[in-house]
Amino acid sequence: MKLTDIVIILNEHDHILSIDWKNEQLKKVYKDTWDTYINKSLESISDININAETLFWKDECFIYDKLKTSHNETFIILKRKDYKEYLYEQSFDRMNDGIQIYDKNSCVVYINKASKRISSISDDEEIAGKHLEDLYDLNNSYSTVLTTLRTQAPVINRFDNFKLRNGINITSVNTAYPIFDDKELVGAISFDQDVNVIGANIEKLEIIKKTMLEQSISFENKSKDNKYHFSDIIGKNKSLLEAIELSKKVSIQDCNILIYGETGTGKEMFAQSIHEDSGRKDKKFLAINCAAVPETLIESMLFGTTKGAFTGSVDRAGLLEEVNGGTLFLDELNSMSLGMQSKILRVIQENSFRRVGGEKDIHINVRFISSCNEDPYKITSENLLRKDLFYRLSTVIIEIPPLKNRIDDIEILIKNCLKQNIHKYFKNVSHIDESVIEILKDYKWPGNVRELYHVVEYALNVIEGNSWNISHLPKYITNCYKEYNEKSIDYSDYNYNDISKKHLQCIMDSYESDILKKVLDHHGFNISKTANSLGIKRQSLQYRIKKYGIIV
Repeated sequence: MKLTDIVIILNEHDHILSIDWKNEQLKKVYKDTWDTYINKSLESISDININAETLFWKDECFIYDKLKTSHNETFIILKRKDYKEYLYEQSFDRMNDGIQIYDKNSCVVYINKASKRISSISDDEEIAGKHLEDLYDLNNSYSTVLTTLRTQAPVINRFDNFKLRNGINITSVNTAYPIFDDKELVGAISFDQDVNVIGANIEKLEIIKKTMLEQSISFENKSKDNKYHFSDIIGKNKSLLEAIELSKKVSIQDCNILIYGETGTGKEMFAQSIHEDSGRKDKKFLAINCAAVPETLIESMLFGTTKGAFTGSVDRAGLLEEVNGGTLFLDELNSMSLGMQSKILRVIQENSFRRVGGEKDIHINVRFISSCNEDPYKITSENLLRKDLFYRLSTVIIEIPPLKNRIDDIEILIKNCLKQNIHKYFKNVSHIDESVIEILKDYKWPGNVRELYHVVEYALNVIEGNSWNISHLPKYITNCYKEYNEKSIDYSDYNYNDISKKHLQCIMDSYESDILKKVLDHHGFNISKTANSLGIKRQSLQYRIKKYGIIV
């Protein structure tokens, strides 16, 4: 950062002799105008207004200082007023989460308004420069900020209960990150939330989510220019090829189809490929993820609404009307409530429906393709899927094999993903170590092809040359491989009576808990990223975290 932007040199009569530009940006904009001031008295220039500390020129503000020389010349050193710090503070003060910034000595640099509210610090209290322990009565071995400064590593979502020096008790969840200049630790930034902040954030996000889902889901489907075809489904595995062949045969028959496959196996690719190979290919293909849409919204999205049906409702077509003549893909149908399933069944039986709040029957001609990420026969027997709906939708059932059952396709899929992303990452990976392929083939892939593609994209982010080796794999992948290969159990060493004392479920729970901890740690305890990596829902992950008492 330059110490000065402009130097104005005055003679003994305060006339401008010359102007020296230290800031090229200002020079480009203002030089031509300021050159007209040369040989003029500073006080005679109407555009310039000077007070004790500041020089104003039109809408620009400069902080200045005067230096007199022995030759009766005066140097006026100008520095344009910098609003960056003010802008940062104003921005931080508009955030719901508390923000605290400390230097490397644990002294306060900045605390925003939300954090002051959480900590009951008054706005007029002078806190800049105070040591953290002068503000709070806390355990310095447990403090989030002090731990981060001491270990020079992030501390994520640490629950804390402490007191201010005035005795007020504070309960919050804190996350802190170290700040480095090059490799030198210069401070830390902390983000804190209390129950009020978390509640406000949840409420705000729910409103945003509802609005986005109501307004955007149909337009999102409309804007998809990329259409999948059977040629986009990559692999030579026998089971996969049989699924593709069956899909091609039934695509032209116009029957309803149920696709069964684990999360991440490519069910929507199959559904869209079937549509594009059918007589409906010139009509719309729309997809709705039944697990992602709240129960309160899915009916209005599918059937549309009538003005006056409820507060704020308008006349709006639903997905069924939009897709008339085409194909509607109900993804993760098993996540839909039984009540909603009965309404879908009526549409299929009668080829008609009514908008929410409407009295007029709307007739449609729609082909239904649905999917389940669990065994459809099992979930039907467990009453998670209505039997009558299952029989209506499952004229043909197509089962997509999980990636763990088609390990022979892993190398083909990797090369395909690298090819697809060559322009996105501007990297041409021409060599993959055999050890990388070995590790990836050994992994069980709970997130299937989707997880594999995420691993490939991770590698593309960290590879610097054109060769992919083990160091470019996510740690949770290599850790799983090491553990599996280093911990070979010799069951002959166990006494049968000892083994029989441990139930299989206890052993499986222990293993699952260890895997969850490692993957959570790899993703910085980010719930969404971890769930996506494992190929499970957020709710399912949160249930397991609570079940095993994992601290996040």
